[in-house]
Amino acid sequence: MKIYRYFLLAFILLISSCGGGKSTGLTGGGGGGGITVPTATTDAATITLSASPASIIYPATSTITADVLDGNGDPVPDGTAVNFLNNTATLGSISSTLENTVGGQVTIIFTPSGTDGTANISASSGAANANIDIPITVVATINL
Repeated sequence: MKIYRYFLLAFILLISSCGGGKSTGLTGGGGGGGITVPTATTDAATITLSASPASIIYPATSTITADVLDGNGDPVPDGTAVNFLNNTATLGSISSTLENTVGGQVTIIFTPSGTDGTANISASSGAANANIDIPITVVATINL
């Protein structure tokens, strides 16, 4: 009976060490076949900026939305950092210089300072970056 148990144990160990494994695309699989799972590109590849409204009549503000896509054209994972820079600080301010994506998007608010001109805001994440211009018009008031 002991010999039977040793043979059974040896057989189980032999069977478990053989057979197919799967590959993650980074390391090889087990003893047989296997599949290769493609790895996704999740780094930001493109950023598209939009402003609503696209031009401002002071004292209105503009909401700037950044759509951030990976190399496959899909939204980047939630929590991807996007840096913003106000390249024309004398014309106004932005609500944040760093935001994290949700659904591949982030938004900030641009508030003009009351000077005519064109504000320029840029966004970057990884190697991706974009700029947007927002014209600002200050209307003179007439007091009667």
